[in-house]
Amino acid sequence: MQEDLRIVREEIRRVSATISELASYPGASVREPVDLNALLADLARISREAMWESSRIRLQLALDPQVPALPSDRNKLKQVFLNLIKNATEAMPGGGNLFIQTRLSAAAPGRAEVLVRDEGPGIDPEVRARVFEPFVSTKAQEGLGLSIGRGIVQQLGGSIDFQTGSGGTTFRVELPLG
Repeated sequence: MQEDLRIVREEIRRVSATISELASYPGASVREPVDLNALLADLARISREAMWESSRIRLQLALDPQVPALPSDRNKLKQVFLNLIKNATEAMPGGGNLFIQTRLSAAAPGRAEVLVRDEGPGIDPEVRARVFEPFVSTKAQEGLGLSIGRGIVQQLGGSIDFQTGSGGTTFRVELPLG
C-alpha cells in the first residue's frame, strides 16, 4: 500500500507540473482591447440560467463605467472569471448573493480590479495557503481552476488574491490598463 501511495504522489506531482506549464504557456494569446464590464455582463447573462435560476442565488453587478478597455486576451479572461463565478456559486448551495464588481485600483494606479464575492462559509483554514495549487479544493472533486486561473492572470500581467472568512470569500483580480 505504501508503494501505491508513493506512485500516486509522484503522478500527482507530474500532473501538477504539467498543469503549471500549461497555465504559464503563452500559447496563442491574442491581445486586444477588452471591455471588462461588457465581458462580465455577458458572462452573467449566459451563466444565469445554468448557475443561478434554480439555486436561489441572486447576482449583484456593480460595474464601474470609468474602467476603460484594457489590452488583454478576452477568451483567457472569460476562462478565469467563469471559474471564479462557478466556484462562488458552488460555495452557496443554499443560495445567497453573488457580487461582481469592477473598479479602478486605488492602491495601484493604471490597474483595474474585478472582485467576485460570495456569501458562502469561507475557505477552510487548512486549504487557504494552498488554494492556488493544482488539485486543492474544498469540493469533492480536485480543483484545477484556481491554479490555471492564477497562471493566466499572471501571464496577462495581473495578480489574483483573496480574502475569506465565515461570511464569504472575495477573489480580487487586478489587471493592467496598458
